[in-house]
Amino acid sequence: MSFRIRLLQPLGAEIVGLNLAEPQSDSVRREIIGLWAERAVLVFRDQALTPAQFETAARNFGDVMAPPVQRLSVP
Repeated sequence: MSFRIRLLQPLGAEIVGLNLAEPQSDSVRREIIGLWAERAVLVFRDQALTPAQFETAARNFGDVMAPPVQRLSVP
């Protein structure tokens, strides 16, 4: 899978050409996780993911946790 990395300033990186809806190889996951550790913020633009695809993509970066608040109620 081919993708480009565009470094952002002062931190972060934009990943261009990577479709998160598709399975990622171990080498791509390692590269993305290393870049995340180095740059702190990653941007993946124009991803059209279903909730299930989003969860699968998120699992590439670690365990997925439920939000602490399931539903907010405003008085």
